[in-house]
Amino acid sequence: SIEERKAYFRYLESLSLSKSVLWSSRVLGFDEGKKIGIEKGRAEGRANAMREMARALKAMGKMTIDEIASATNLTPDEISKI
Repeated sequence: SIEERKAYFRYLESLSLSKSVLWSSRVLGFDEGKKIGIEKGRAEGRANAMREMARALKAMGKMTIDEIASATNLTPDEISKI
């Protein structure tokens, strides 16, 4: 019947909209996760660079641990362990 056909088409439109919303959410979630991962990687890279700098400054022997801590934003305890 015509009413059944109209109901069926409304159902198909609803199903299409639901799939579209789910797909958009998935894409947005993926993009957000990617951004978080990139930021985390950058932060880890900066921390590694500061530890390498502290290691080099400590090996030079011309700065105190407190001076190295001030230059690298690492704690004196972290520098002592290097």
